[in-house]
Amino acid sequence: MLRGSTVVVRRSEPLSAEAGEEIVIFSAEQGSYHAFGTTGSRVWELLEEPTSISALCGTLGSEYDVDEQRCFREVSSFLEELRQAKLIEVRPD
Repeated sequence: MLRGSTVVVRRSEPLSAEAGEEIVIFSAEQGSYHAFGTTGSRVWELLEEPTSISALCGTLGSEYDVDEQRCFREVSSFLEELRQAKLIEVRPD
């Protein structure tokens, strides 16, 4: 279960490239690709360095004017998708 104190970081294996306002990610290990819109691309950029979900939501909340609870719900859901796709690492609290 993801909490605010949970630290996440993108894995080193997937390749990513900008394509207009999107980021496209290819995982040779998983044999999959993903394309993220503006907000997903921003999350991916912020995951370059290990960061807590609380810190992530703090940054996104100020950039996108979204309240903390909504940000946490949506970001946690997105991060869970990334974890299932094996694109990020979730570090123990």
